[in-house]
Amino acid sequence: MTTWAFRSTETGLAGVQGSTAGTLITAMDAMLINGVNSSATGWSASWAGGTATFTKTGHGMPVGAAGVVLTVTGLSPAGYNITNKTVTVVDANTITCPLADPSGTPATGTATVVRSPLGWAKSFSGTNLATYRPGTGQGNRFYFALDDTNTVAQNAKFRGFEVATAAGPADANGTGPFPTGVQLTGGLFQPRSSTADATVRPWQMFSNGKIFYFFCQYSGLTTVGNGMCFGDITSYKNSDAYHTIVIGDIVASATTTAIRIANASAALTASSGHYIARSYTAVAGAVNVGKHLNSVFCNGATDIGANGMTYPVGVEGGIMLSPIWISETTNGIRGHLPGLWAPCHNRPLSHLDTFSGVAGTPLEGKTFEVINVSAAGQLIVETSDTWDA
Repeated sequence: MTTWAFRSTETGLAGVQGSTAGTLITAMDAMLINGVNSSATGWSASWAGGTATFTKTGHGMPVGAAGVVLTVTGLSPAGYNITNKTVTVVDANTITCPLADPSGTPATGTATVVRSPLGWAKSFSGTNLATYRPGTGQGNRFYFALDDTNTVAQNAKFRGFEVATAAGPADANGTGPFPTGVQLTGGLFQPRSSTADATVRPWQMFSNGKIFYFFCQYSGLTTVGNGMCFGDITSYKNSDAYHTIVIGDIVASATTTAIRIANASAALTASSGHYIARSYTAVAGAVNVGKHLNSVFCNGATDIGANGMTYPVGVEGGIMLSPIWISETTNGIRGHLPGLWAPCHNRPLSHLDTFSGVAGTPLEGKTFEVINVSAAGQLIVETSDTWDA
C-alpha cells in the first residue's frame, strides 16, 4: 500500500500559524483533497530499462525525500501517465519511478504533474470548519471533523464521526461521535502554535490513505512537538468495521503535559486522548482505549522514546523498535498503529533523521523518519510502502 509523506517546508505547502485561523485546514486540504500542483509546462519524459524519467528544471519536489507520491497526466503514449505512484526525487531536475514499457520514448504532450493527495473528500465545509471522509476503498471511511477557528488559544479542535451531518466537530454535527460529548465536549485539540502570532510552525504528515499521523513543531523547537492521529488501525479482529481511532490533546493548552500522541500506558489501562469508534463487540459508543509498547525493552516508558536500552544496542548493534499496540484494556489488544514505531531507547536519534531496516531482520526493506514529540518523546514513522507488510 502506498505511503504518503508531506512536509510544510516543501514547495507548495506552508506552515501553520497561531494567530491565523484556517491555516491547518489549508494544509489538510492540500494533503487530503487537492494535492500540490506543479506547473504543466517544461516537463519531459523518457523510458529505459523499466524506469521512467521525468525531467523539469527546478521542479520543486523534495530531493531525496521518502513518501513522494505523484500523479502524471497529459502524456502520450498513455503508459507514461501514472496515478498515485511512489517516485524517487533524484535531484532538483529529475524524478524516476519503475514503469512498464510505455511503448514509445520520449513522451510527447504537455504533462501535468501533481503531488498526489490522499484522495479524501471534503464532505462539509464552513468558515474555518471542515469535515473530511476517506475515499472509496480506504477503510471504514468514518469522518474527520476539524474546527480551525480559534486564534486566541491557537488550538484547532477535532473528532471523528461514524456519520457526519455538518462541518466541524461540534457534538451535534453527526452521529457516532468519538470521543462522545460525555467523554470530551467538542472533541480533542491540536495546537497550531504556542504563541498567538504569525510565527510559522513547521509540520509533517504521514499516511497510507486509511490513517494519518500529523506532527507540528508548535513551539519552534525541534525538541518539542505535538500531534494528532485519525484513521483505521491494523485490527486483530476479523471483519472489524469500527477500528477507527482518533488521538489528540485533551486540553486547549500547548504544553508538553497535554501532548497525548507521545503517551503510552505501562499497564492495561486507557490512555488519555485515545478513542476508538466502537468496542470490538460493535456495541454503539466510543471507547477510551490504551496505547502500549514493549514495556520490558522500553523500560516501562510512558513517554514513547524517553526510556529503554542503551543505544546502539550492545548485542545486535543499531536501533531496536517496538510496535505500538492499541488495547481495550483488560479485554485485550485490538490491534496496532500501522507505520508508527517506538524506539526502545531514550531519544536515540535526532528530529527528522532517516534510516533503513537491517537486512535479515523483520525491518528489512523498510525506511524510517524520526519525529520528536513532547519534551522528551520520540516517534519513528515508516516512510516506505510497507505499512501493511
